[in-house]
Amino acid sequence: MKRIFCLLIIAFSLCSTTIAGGFFTNRFFEYKICIPADVSNNSFAISDFLQKNVVIDLKKLADDVPSSGFGGIVATNPNIQVNLKAGPVFVGIESGFDVYSKLGISKSLFELVGYGNEDKDNVDIEGNFFFDSFQYNQVNVGIKFKRFSINVTPGLFFPIATTGENKISASFSNDKENGSISFKANALVDTYAITDIQKVIKGGNYGDIIVAFNAGFDVGGGFSMPLSNRLTVSATARLPLVPGTLHSKQSIKYDVNYSVNIMDLGTGSGSGAKPSKPNFDVNFGAAEATEYKIRRPMFIMGYLDFYPLFGTNLLSLRAGIGAGVRHPFAADAIGYFNYYTGATVNLIDVLKITASMSYMDRIFKNQIELAINARIIELDIGASLQSANFLKSWQGAGFGAYVNFAMGF
Repeated sequence: MKRIFCLLIIAFSLCSTTIAGGFFTNRFFEYKICIPADVSNNSFAISDFLQKNVVIDLKKLADDVPSSGFGGIVATNPNIQVNLKAGPVFVGIESGFDVYSKLGISKSLFELVGYGNEDKDNVDIEGNFFFDSFQYNQVNVGIKFKRFSINVTPGLFFPIATTGENKISASFSNDKENGSISFKANALVDTYAITDIQKVIKGGNYGDIIVAFNAGFDVGGGFSMPLSNRLTVSATARLPLVPGTLHSKQSIKYDVNYSVNIMDLGTGSGSGAKPSKPNFDVNFGAAEATEYKIRRPMFIMGYLDFYPLFGTNLLSLRAGIGAGVRHPFAADAIGYFNYYTGATVNLIDVLKITASMSYMDRIFKNQIELAINARIIELDIGASLQSANFLKSWQGAGFGAYVNFAMGF
């Protein structure tokens, strides 16, 4: 009886998918809001700290950090879209922000915390910091032909600020002869922005911001072509053409110094003097006029979609592979490979559930997505476990989520 019931459900879904066609997804007009956010690291699982009795094993924490060091990433891409579809022609307008930041710290810091430095007089610690932010506006124009469809997406983007790949250095020294320890750290972060950051923080200078907006231009696009009723091939890409320009360079210097005699830390021996306090200093250098050229990331992705259930979209399997470059055509360009695998169950375009694994922009992501569509209103939500380390991406070393809301008719 259960088998017959399951067969009837599948048969009903197949028939409904065929009859309903694209009624629920083919809105003539829609307004869409998208809010995604991603936070991850490559070393520590959040689940290790979400326990009733938390025991912090510093040696284990040091061992969990890979030899390449600790890496943390925060990214978001909020945007709004207005889309219009008339027959085979599609036109969409999208405006939003693209923010990406990455922090790296060498393993030696965590080894120092976990194991100390009894066998070393000095411990050197290295790190790096990277930040990019853009405001963008783009138009997506597509047309569907009999055997294939294509779309072109020209975009105008305004760089807001970037740091490039800045270095952070620190050292911890242990003077065994006089029993003193010292810690020194410094970072010189070269920040490129549309205008003087300090003036914006203090207020005003907004006229300078408007004048300083020098936009860049890139073009994206894609195509999709069915090879059979069960197999479809598609691709997407973005190519930078004209870089945006940032007109202000400001060097922000961070210095930390701390030195103390071990005997002064106790109360039962030594001089009994109070230990010195750490000295923390931040200096904003004068803003310098410059012309720093920057582009949005370049990428290309190819996909293969397979529809195993008689060519309907009740079940679809997708696999994709590609590559990308952050800061393309620049001295600090960073290249990476991408891949995607996923499966979607689609019930007449009213309810969609997708499970996927991917590696995008140097992040492993395991994601579940749910889309509920009542034609006039659609809600898409998703959540993911993610990390720059594959194994840690399954252990909750990072989380991502998004909410997309669309209204139309």
